[in-house]
Amino acid sequence: MLIASRLSLAWWPQRAWRIVGLGIRGSLVFGKRLPVPRCHQLFIRLPYVIWNFLRNLKLFGWFVWQSGSEYIYALDKASGVYRSNDYGANWTQIWATTTDVGKTGFIAQNPNVPTELWVSKSDGLYKLSNVQSGTVGSGITSAQITGVTTPGALVVTSDGTLYCIDLPTASAPVKLMRSTDGGVSWQDVSDEAFKAMATRPAQLAVNQNGRLYVSTLQNGSLIGYNLSPQMVG
Repeated sequence: MLIASRLSLAWWPQRAWRIVGLGIRGSLVFGKRLPVPRCHQLFIRLPYVIWNFLRNLKLFGWFVWQSGSEYIYALDKASGVYRSNDYGANWTQIWATTTDVGKTGFIAQNPNVPTELWVSKSDGLYKLSNVQSGTVGSGITSAQITGVTTPGALVVTSDGTLYCIDLPTASAPVKLMRSTDGGVSWQDVSDEAFKAMATRPAQLAVNQNGRLYVSTLQNGSLIGYNLSPQMVG
């Protein structure tokens, strides 16, 4: 857990990180049974290393799947968000939308709220509610979240903390934003090392212990960790 008053994030390059998937550079995932993008198609890894083709997505962005759940959500950057409630055998488009800016087009899910989905697009960050049935405008509600100017990769930790990369612009550096209240308020938890090395962030992931990983397109992957009180003085 990151405690703003006592701790901060520190980062170092980790070029030995295992890259998963050929369709997206620098993908970071954790788990045992994994949907994986490959050449802009979506596959799922079953036991005994069997790969099943799920769906041919035009401009595949990202996916979320929670262990033990039959629901999988995927983002096609060219057409929108899709849902499968049978482990990928069939798909339903639940939101017709596009995102046409590089390093945008990601989805994340709160492990404690399976009916909630977070989507970062070129025009902002959105929260979808009641996603297990219906579509946006017919059972699913969509709300734009303020506080992150140019949202990129995002992830939700096991305690519901939301992290989202705020992509760099001509007038502002890259930031790692954190929200502990469901996107109501945000705090920049990136330090100068992160801002210097993550100028081209690609993916964001968190492991079961809460450690953050950010893959970049030029500096390998960065690992975020808490500094002890002794280290911060």
